[in-house]
Amino acid sequence: MKWLFATPTRAIEAFSCILMLGFALALIVDDRMLALPDYRGFTDRWYLVIGFAAVGVICLQCLLRKTKHSLFCSGYSMILAALGWAAVGAQFGLSYPPLTLGQVAYTILSLFSLLAGLYNLKQSSKERGDGSMGHP
Repeated sequence: MKWLFATPTRAIEAFSCILMLGFALALIVDDRMLALPDYRGFTDRWYLVIGFAAVGVICLQCLLRKTKHSLFCSGYSMILAALGWAAVGAQFGLSYPPLTLGQVAYTILSLFSLLAGLYNLKQSSKERGDGSMGHP
């Protein structure tokens, strides 16, 4: 388990990855949740399924490997995950008032995913020694 919790970033990656894949799976099994007021902005479930599943699988692959390239890939996939969670949080925000857990939780998850992605990109550039955040 040390490979998973070597840094808090790995735990955030794992949590976000699992949630993305779970979100995609929930939409595959039953799309009735899109009829709820909190999800009214999401109209086509297959765009959501493909987007969340693709980013979730990429995050998972990067999480399971420990190479310079996987750290770089993980950084960008976590930034994409942050955009996905920000979109979900924004949809929950459209139902305000009242303030709900979804509005807060998805926004916080988006922020932590973004910070984890930026941290991974920074670590990747340190390992390469060039200081850039471009492709290794």
